[in-house]
Amino acid sequence: MMRRAASRWLAAALALALGLAMRPAAAHPHAYADIEVELVVSAEGRLEALRQTWVFDDAFSAFTIPRPRRGRPASGPDAAALDAARRMVGDLHAHGYFTLLQREGRRLATGKARDVRGELREGRLAIGFLLPLAEPADLRAAVLSYAVFDPSYYIEMLHRDEAAIVLPAAAAGCATRLVPPAPEPEQVARAAALGPGQSGGDSMGEAFAERVFVRCGAPP
Repeated sequence: MMRRAASRWLAAALALALGLAMRPAAAHPHAYADIEVELVVSAEGRLEALRQTWVFDDAFSAFTIPRPRRGRPASGPDAAALDAARRMVGDLHAHGYFTLLQREGRRLATGKARDVRGELREGRLAIGFLLPLAEPADLRAAVLSYAVFDPSYYIEMLHRDEAAIVLPAAAAGCATRLVPPAPEPEQVARAAALGPGQSGGDSMGEAFAERVFVRCGAPP
């Protein structure tokens, strides 16, 4: 089970970013991220890792990459983005990197994220990392699924479109299928009623998460 969703640093960033956001404050989510996921698949059809990129909204990005204080030298924007990415990914280690991998209903273990990246994309903070599986998973044996979400639903995390799910050329015969979230009306109402200082617990975000199914050798 994932632990409490937001670390102190991440929660503080979100709370302060709310003051910059031009959207109602009395509802979850309070920040937004477009996600891109490249599946690292071997020629034998084994999933070895997920290479993820999260691109945050303008308000969150503006807080996380602030302008330098007067009298202090300014570091380059990409250097500041990389520093932010390293802090965030380090914090997310205790929370499973907001990533749920499953096969036949069983959660698959992952290792420690590496190859952390950070940059600004048209003013938006983009962080990236490679998340390896503890053991490669054979995609020919059974359908595998993944979901990337903030359990507390402070952050809404969605793929831009199906093109944001990338399979390598070596993964011939593999296919993916994206299933959009389908929360119940009462779950939507509950999220809308929560303010920035309130928590929906560690299970709310999963109801608003996309699922991506992947299989090699047969339709997912």
